[in-house]
Amino acid sequence: MNTKPNALFKRQTVECGDMQPIYVSPDAWTEAITHPRIIDDKTKAGLIIWGRMTDNVELSYSGRPRCIKENLDYITVLQIDYDDGMTIDEFVQKYKDYRFDLYTSYNYGFKPNDRFRVMLPLAERIYMRHICPPTKELLEETFPGVDVTCFDRCHWQVLPYVRSEDAPYRFVRNPGKQLDLFPVKKFADLADDYDTYRALNQQIRELDKVGKRPPREYNPHAKALEWAQNQINETPEGRRNSEYYRILMWLKNKVECDLYDVLELEVPCDMQDEFTEMAARIFN
Repeated sequence: MNTKPNALFKRQTVECGDMQPIYVSPDAWTEAITHPRIIDDKTKAGLIIWGRMTDNVELSYSGRPRCIKENLDYITVLQIDYDDGMTIDEFVQKYKDYRFDLYTSYNYGFKPNDRFRVMLPLAERIYMRHICPPTKELLEETFPGVDVTCFDRCHWQVLPYVRSEDAPYRFVRNPGKQLDLFPVKKFADLADDYDTYRALNQQIRELDKVGKRPPREYNPHAKALEWAQNQINETPEGRRNSEYYRILMWLKNKVECDLYDVLELEVPCDMQDEFTEMAARIFN
């Protein structure tokens, strides 16, 4: 799956939760962005991610690689979304030095604000194993107002589509340089420092359990855990199982909390054992 020179990298489409590697020529991509297809339902839209899968992928029942972050080794194009954080003209002016393809979202013109997606080819690849809170923070600082879920591992992006022949649509192709703000070494160092931090905090937690030291004062996931606790408190009795599952999956996949933190959440006494078992199954 090596990238050909001058091509806009690999494209992967997703169907039914599976990844399918496809090479797209520059001409084919130009046609896609300049003449978007018409679909009447956004759920029918194809998704893309530009990068390379790992050598040992996890397969689904169909025999194709599953659409999960563990199956992606690195990306070669940074894909970002804006819904209301910046206008198209503001983005073009702010990042005019960089090469990018920008196109409006399916709901552009039908919902308020400029809604658009951008693809920025990278000077150096970004490895998924280096994505962690500090690297996400750097990405967010570089693109203020962006939808921060773009920086989750294995972020898929909708291809250019419009809902009708006369639907508003806009695209911009900027010929600048490749995005060179995120060198591999810089991201690797940030990830290593974070791993060291996590390991140290795990040691602290072990000491906390046996009463050797007071609990630490700062938890980087404190706000997320506070939100989760509020959601738990507000969940009606008949929806506890499904809501707890949703909350736990969010804490694991989006926030990257530790099981130790999650088990500190308070749930009704009659759900404690079930909640603990569900958390252990999801986080292990």
